[in-house]
Amino acid sequence: MQNRVWWLAGVVGCGLLGCEGPPAPTAPAPASNVSAPEIAQPPTAPPVPADSTTAIEEPGWRKEVTVEAKTWAETQALIGTHTGKIVVVDVWSTACEPCLREFPNLVTLQKEHPQDVVCVGLNCDYAGIRKKPPEFYRERVLQALTERDAKIINILCTEPADELFVTLKIDSIPAVFLYDRDGRLVRTFDNQTNKGGEFTYAADVLPALEKLLRPESPAAPQ
Repeated sequence: MQNRVWWLAGVVGCGLLGCEGPPAPTAPAPASNVSAPEIAQPPTAPPVPADSTTAIEEPGWRKEVTVEAKTWAETQALIGTHTGKIVVVDVWSTACEPCLREFPNLVTLQKEHPQDVVCVGLNCDYAGIRKKPPEFYRERVLQALTERDAKIINILCTEPADELFVTLKIDSIPAVFLYDRDGRLVRTFDNQTNKGGEFTYAADVLPALEKLLRPESPAAPQ
């Protein structure tokens, strides 16, 4: 009887005062079956083939045949942006047979020297007729350029041909202007001033260009 009284007293005391005992062991948290999200990696660009033209900067070459309308002053400014390169400017017209015959040599020149030479085709079809502004000639100029795969810098001059000739100091076309790496005009080729008569790329322009392409000879020891 006495033992029961003590047992009941202990139960009541725990209920009133609270009992602290050793903490009950906690069960380990169940392993999660959800894996951590993967971080998406940015796609990698495909390798560029070693022989791809996009791997090499070619300042005078274009992806397609195009033509820009510019004055001669704007053309000179463009030439000035290519300091360090040899610039060849070919003045031509779709009505000039010698021009059309020699023009493919300009395109070939750009293909053979893409790093050192910038070739510019300057068309002078525009004659200053009010009803036929420069844009009137764009389609036929583009056609002639496309037939010759002229993916070079092509310009449709917005000044009348006769005024352009006076500015360039030439009497007729074709005419070719050769600029050195410093942007200086060093040679002019046209049929009036050429001592051998009608000039050609093979006989006149290319030999002059080759001299400019040669590296400077080392200075003699002092």
